[in-house]
Amino acid sequence: MTKMPPLKIVSISDFSAIRGHGSNGAGESPGSRRTLLHTQQNSSEATQQTAAPHRHDARLRLLFTSDLHMHLSGFDYAADTPVPDRGLVHLAHLIAQARTQAQEQGATCLLFDNGDALQGTPLGHFAADKRDRPHPLMQAFDLLRYDAIGLGNHDFDFGFDTLRHILAQAPCPVICSNLHTSSGTELPIRASVILKPLANGPRIGLFACLPPQTAIWNAEFFRGRARVSDMLAAARKQVQDLRAKGCDLVVALAHTGTGSDLPAPMMEQAATVLDHMTGVDIVLGGHSHEVHPKTRQAGTLVVPGALGSHLGLVDLHLSRTADGPWVVTDAMAETRKCGPDTDPALVDLLTPCHQATRQRLDAPVGHSDRPLHSYFSLFGKDAGLALTARAQAAAILPQVQGSELAQLPVLSAIAPARFGGRGGPMNFTHVPAGPILERHIFDLCTFDNRLSAGVLTGHDIIQWLEMSAIIFATMAPGQCHTLIDPAVPGHNFDLIFGLTYDIDLSVPPRFHPDGDLRHPDSHRVRNICWQGQPLDPQQRFVVAMSSYRATGGGNVAALRNLTTVGMEQMSLRAVLRQQFSGDIPAGPLDTAPYPWRFAPLPGAFARVQTSPAARDLLSDLDLQATPDDALDPCGFLSLRLSL
Repeated sequence: MTKMPPLKIVSISDFSAIRGHGSNGAGESPGSRRTLLHTQQNSSEATQQTAAPHRHDARLRLLFTSDLHMHLSGFDYAADTPVPDRGLVHLAHLIAQARTQAQEQGATCLLFDNGDALQGTPLGHFAADKRDRPHPLMQAFDLLRYDAIGLGNHDFDFGFDTLRHILAQAPCPVICSNLHTSSGTELPIRASVILKPLANGPRIGLFACLPPQTAIWNAEFFRGRARVSDMLAAARKQVQDLRAKGCDLVVALAHTGTGSDLPAPMMEQAATVLDHMTGVDIVLGGHSHEVHPKTRQAGTLVVPGALGSHLGLVDLHLSRTADGPWVVTDAMAETRKCGPDTDPALVDLLTPCHQATRQRLDAPVGHSDRPLHSYFSLFGKDAGLALTARAQAAAILPQVQGSELAQLPVLSAIAPARFGGRGGPMNFTHVPAGPILERHIFDLCTFDNRLSAGVLTGHDIIQWLEMSAIIFATMAPGQCHTLIDPAVPGHNFDLIFGLTYDIDLSVPPRFHPDGDLRHPDSHRVRNICWQGQPLDPQQRFVVAMSSYRATGGGNVAALRNLTTVGMEQMSLRAVLRQQFSGDIPAGPLDTAPYPWRFAPLPGAFARVQTSPAARDLLSDLDLQATPDDALDPCGFLSLRLSL
């Protein structure tokens, strides 16, 4: 890699300065409103600026990664095989190329990370426990010379103490503008930073924000210790502060996806709104795992996929006349997909912890008499989900024993974790029959959530199932539609074991993804039965679920006032280990049938994506499935289902 000059940090905002919410838009000041991509009507003005005798120009290239989820080594630890098209070792090769190109073009190059880097692979899980060793992510960021780091919601999954220990090793500023901690919970982070990589160049103000829902998803860590404020309010305040300090360019490290272009309080996906906010010049997005844009184009908003699949890049041309402000006159945005080439120095750095992770994952856990795969999770049966749901129910029984809750029937809610989607055609679980190793536990339980439980009525459960069913498009006889709504994450599709029910796709979804009512008269979920009888809306149940769902993840309105069951802390992976090793006694749902099916809809067809490996397993489906001869452009096997 070509060595770049060290970055000069000229000013850092103190974190305590952002305790309040900014409620007004940034005021208009010289250089505060972006002047991007001159249109036809102001081209003459641009020409005049070009001809000005004292015009100064600067070129700037911004590179960034987002949602790495500890995919550093380009390796699928669940399958124990290399992955040539993801991981920081592959992105590092692109970073080196982009820096070389920038130098040849006379551009200054800066590199950022946009959060959700610390969690997501066994490597990340084991590294978080090693307090006596340098964290491999921070070592990698140091080697690659990152200039700033933003935080994402999953970076808090290990708790504040672990996060503080890791961030203390950061080789560059760590920024979060809408996190507010109480005394004793402080992290080594800053609200914003001002960079001036060129002595006579523009001053670059950098702020970062993450979804306010972070405090809900990790409520057990945040409660009484920290809060996360509205992203838009925090952004307005930071723009105002950074412009007042003389920044020519304001860049948002925004851990948020594109979403709606209409501002709303406490938005989760606000990148598009931020991109239109007065005073914000560039938005480096993330969180949603989308890839935007897919081709190089004029623009100021970039979202670079996930798991180290793409490098985000923005090329800027700035100019000023005499002592006037620097103005963006051209901006080109792109995402670059990584390939098989790697950075040898980073590979060498990561090899010790990578090999140690593989060795730990070889540990035996138990045995499975049947293969477990997730190829059909969103439209058919998934034996791995069934096994996990039954293990959850069995693990709950000792927690309620001796209390009045012991008299209530137990149900178990579970959602898919690896179902393709934006994770690509390799993002599926496949555990062969035979010995179960530690890597298979991580394959079946991607997220290290804790086991939780709550008390719900039949009415609550009905509304929950309606929310779960919004993942499907509305279908009609004689038509063939894509089955899965891409706006709804697959990990929000909850199955509730202990019940049986049908999902009628001819009926439109009852809820919006944010949990608000969409079609109040719609009821997709039909024939809901418990023990063969219609579900009584007044019947009370203890429902086992993940801590993510119990604390509000997924925007399920029926769970907003959930009465949780007091219980000892136990990870879902620990529950699975006990299931495979035989340490959990027989549970109440061990013989429960698979809970759901599609209500028959003769003459209707649906298109779905799955792994190419599913071609030989189509007999496992209850629906008639016709595969395409060739894989689709993303590498998925496409199926046509007869509903």
